[in-house]
Amino acid sequence: MPKNELEKIFDNLPTLSYKEKLKSVEDYLISLSINDENIFYDGKRAVYPDFCKYKHTFAESVYVREMFMPKGTVGLSVIQKYSYPFFLLTGRLATTTEKGIDELIAPVYFTSASGGAQRLVYAIEDCIIVNVHHNPTNTEDLEELEKHLYAFSWEEYEDFINKKKKDEKNK
Repeated sequence: MPKNELEKIFDNLPTLSYKEKLKSVEDYLISLSINDENIFYDGKRAVYPDFCKYKHTFAESVYVREMFMPKGTVGLSVIQKYSYPFFLLTGRLATTTEKGIDELIAPVYFTSASGGAQRLVYAIEDCIIVNVHHNPTNTEDLEELEKHLYAFSWEEYEDFINKKKKDEKNK
């Protein structure tokens, strides 16, 4: 079976840890970007590139993001602070995990690992992806919501976890 694009990328970085591989790919993708036009994440914030189509829907305490990802697109997610449902409605998608690379064939859904997930994805076919996130303040401001849902570095994620542990201890 021929290797998909993510397998080719990760095979070229055999001695690095999963986080180091993602950071290496992130740095490379950011170096290729021109005016943030062709990236999903720039190390500081989520970016919604024009070549993907997005639909943002809000319900009480819930944020739903639908994304059309064209065939051949490579994307790197932000670091997720919380677990969330992920739905691949159409298409085939290769995605990285700490255990390796999974190939998802629609329709499929799962719940992500509980926080700290960051994925590199490759659209083998055109895909429609839906993520469902908790939105405790019912905000429709994407920047505000991103600050709640995502960490933009592993250091920021560790700070979030440490604060969460401290808050739980003080209850």
